[in-house]
Amino acid sequence: MQQQTQKEQSASSSFHLGLQSERKTEGVMEKMGKLVESIGKIKEKMETDLTLDNISEYKSAVKSFLNFYVDNVLQYKDVHSRHPKYGYAQKMTIIEQVENGLKEAEDVLSLINTKTGHLEMLNKIGEIHGLILDLVL
Repeated sequence: MQQQTQKEQSASSSFHLGLQSERKTEGVMEKMGKLVESIGKIKEKMETDLTLDNISEYKSAVKSFLNFYVDNVLQYKDVHSRHPKYGYAQKMTIIEQVENGLKEAEDVLSLINTKTGHLEMLNKIGEIHGLILDLVL
């Protein structure tokens, strides 16, 4: 009788832990969605008005997203999912590509007033945004 009560308590506590984990995951995904949406809005603003302030704001938003992703999403997804194509190594490679894209965008800043530099910056921002979407999807 006592063993059955212990099993019921154990099952009940694991059920509650599962619910808490699910709520945490929903909160993390919601926050990540808001960060991606924010990056998208800044990107749209930059397409019409490419200024140093907008570029700085974009870089800051991307870095915030990457930090949040590495601290929260990467740990959870890769512990619970071992998909060979979209596993940990693939996501780390994408994160490194985003960081390299931000560094390359800094190199283009000096050419921002030229037509070529302007187009190159918009191209780089498009690449970075595409990589971020790869991480989210």
